[in-house]
Amino acid sequence: MSSTIYVSIALVVAGGMATGAILVASKYLRGNLTKAAQADIDATKAKVAKIDRALEAAFSVIETMVPYDDVLSQQKEISGFEERLAKEKEALGKLEGSLAQSQDEVDQKESKHNELKMGRENSAKIADELKANRDRLIDETEALESQVSDAQTHLASLKGSTNLTKDQKAGVEEIASGLEKSKNHLSELKEVFEQASNRFVNLQAQYSQLELEYRNLVEKQLSGEA
Repeated sequence: MSSTIYVSIALVVAGGMATGAILVASKYLRGNLTKAAQADIDATKAKVAKIDRALEAAFSVIETMVPYDDVLSQQKEISGFEERLAKEKEALGKLEGSLAQSQDEVDQKESKHNELKMGRENSAKIADELKANRDRLIDETEALESQVSDAQTHLASLKGSTNLTKDQKAGVEEIASGLEKSKNHLSELKEVFEQASNRFVNLQAQYSQLELEYRNLVEKQLSGEA
């Protein structure tokens, strides 16, 4: 976009210089040229003036357009957020692995009170980590969704402009495709959050059920001894 603006400025300046040169040449040669030659010069001056006006109009439109570089900058920022979210997703996967390991421990050692207690403590620790990560990721996801929405609105205004070059239009389409992928990634992350939360709720319910069964077993044993 910057190179396009510089070319536009150069054309405007060159157009102005061409106009000035023709005016000087016209004054110098006016006394020696025929009327036909003078008419050709006047016609050429009119064409150059028309080109100057067109260039100035085009330049004024470009100045009022949303900076294309800003859109590219937003896309880079979104890509950086996506990388961070990918790392957080990996960390979340490790937490899910810990939950799965805790699940296996519950299945294998549900009759032992000390293992059950340890499982509850580990579950509480994992729950705190999971909730902290989930809350932080949800905040980042919502912020990203807002940025994606703003960027899409931004692109919509650019796509509707008739002043973009062919390369710029291709760039806008590429960015729009990237934003759509980002939107899909955000949806995937939300699904991961829901799945992790559901698995945690199920695991907590199993711990509670096992604790209740253990308490009933102890009460029966005490009653038998009595």
